Amino acid sequence: SRLGISPVETEKILYRANDVAASQHSVMGQLRISIELARRLRERGDDQSARDWIAPHSHLIARLGDNMDGRAAREFLHGEGIDP
Repeated sequence: SRLGISPVETEKILYRANDVAASQHSVMGQLRISIELARRLRERGDDQSARDWIAPHSHLIARLGDNMDGRAAREFLHGEGIDP
């Protein structure tokens, strides 16, 4: 990690950030955190868990069209019957 903290600690921070984003009803915040968590899970070979973090956001992803966040999220959904 660039900050000198372990990957496990980084993920703990992301999980807490996701809880904060949810409590603030920040759907974009939740999506961006989910994308980062999904990337980390995929790096460990846990593709299903990565998709599970992104799938609940499929309606938002569809609305985002071809912007950076939408493209980043869709890379986890293609080929799984979830493609928005």
